[in-house]
Amino acid sequence: MSYLFGDSPAAQQRLDVLARTFQSPTRKFLSNFKPSATTLAVDLGCGPGHTTRLIADLLPFERVVGLDKSTNFVSNASNSAAPRLSFLNHDVTCAPFPLPPADLIFCRFLLPHLPTPERALALWACQLSHSGSLLLEEVHWIHTRNPIFDSYLSALARVLEAQGTALYAGSRLPDLLDGAPFRVVSDQTHRHPVSNVDAATMFSMNIRSWGATHPATALYGSTFLRTLHSDLREIAGDFSAADSEIEWGMRQMVLEPV
Repeated sequence: MSYLFGDSPAAQQRLDVLARTFQSPTRKFLSNFKPSATTLAVDLGCGPGHTTRLIADLLPFERVVGLDKSTNFVSNASNSAAPRLSFLNHDVTCAPFPLPPADLIFCRFLLPHLPTPERALALWACQLSHSGSLLLEEVHWIHTRNPIFDSYLSALARVLEAQGTALYAGSRLPDLLDGAPFRVVSDQTHRHPVSNVDAATMFSMNIRSWGATHPATALYGSTFLRTLHSDLREIAGDFSAADSEIEWGMRQMVLEPV
């Protein structure tokens, strides 16, 4: 697997903003989950460890482990690891994991970065304990009234499509899970409005992380991306505005193996 936004310091800063922006729905999702067993929880594609720490803070697991392919992210996450919490380098599309079967596997915003998410989902079922659960949190939809945001989202969706993946992985989950060894315990989509400043900050940081050799440059050209980046930075810098012209639909699924 390859992370679209890289693992540079700029990419980590982007993930810091993303973690703050989406902490509320993820916190509620995890808080409402009642695990059947509490020995091991695994956070897939953990990055610098924001969601891994949420799991450790909110759920009573004896051990919580974040897995990520990026050496940089795992190293940075490990610098602030706490009791019960650790991080390992591992490509989560490869089995077996370097761990015992997990009582919880969690992933957020990961499937758009996987070329064959349906295979990954089937693989993760084999990494769960008999009483374990897989928790998925993905984007079902994004609604916006802002034309600059709409332009960015259209560009990002096209970049992901060119790589064989999809921005709105949440909308694809029923198809991706068709034939997978899971039963659906819970399936809800929560509306999550985001301020213009936070959305523009994330989006502008995304473009900044892409660079001259990124697929987006080949698809759209550097002039278009520079202009879009400038427009987003202008919105991100308007701290006097409290507008929210964009809303995420966060699809949250709880699955159990069959």
